[in-house]
Amino acid sequence: MEFPLAKHHRDQSGEMEFPLAKHHRDQSGEMEFPLAKHHRDQSGEMDFPLAKHHRDQSGENTYRFPPPPVAPPPKVQVYSRNPGQHGKDNSLICHVSGFHPPDISIQLLKNGMEIPDAKQTDLAFEQGWQFHLTKSVGFTPASEEEYTCRVRHLKNLKTYTWESDM
Repeated sequence: MEFPLAKHHRDQSGEMEFPLAKHHRDQSGEMEFPLAKHHRDQSGEMDFPLAKHHRDQSGENTYRFPPPPVAPPPKVQVYSRNPGQHGKDNSLICHVSGFHPPDISIQLLKNGMEIPDAKQTDLAFEQGWQFHLTKSVGFTPASEEEYTCRVRHLKNLKTYTWESDM
């Protein structure tokens, strides 16, 4: 069997080894991958029902696993602790939730420039390995100024604008 997308090498005996995959050898000496969803077909060959497979030129099975699911964009809420009033101290808050994997960054901006001294909560997770994170900073809203939250999740970058209650 060949696994073209799996990281593997052949050991001194010519046997394929998968150093990063959790596996063991069964009683017959065959490699088993207990965390991979598979079954043995009628001939005793391992079959991976979720993998697209075909036979290569030598007659060996080749498995190509489908790409991982596309991560949905995170849910982002930008708000202030108190109703937004010009000239009154407040806190700007950006709450990001429902994202996976936890490869994310949050910036709070005033007119496109990062606001210093922002505080960020620890990364937390919800059911289904969905994560959430909150960042906040003290600010005093002023007319003619724009306050935004810039969120980068994986390679996607998006900016969300705070809207005062005025």
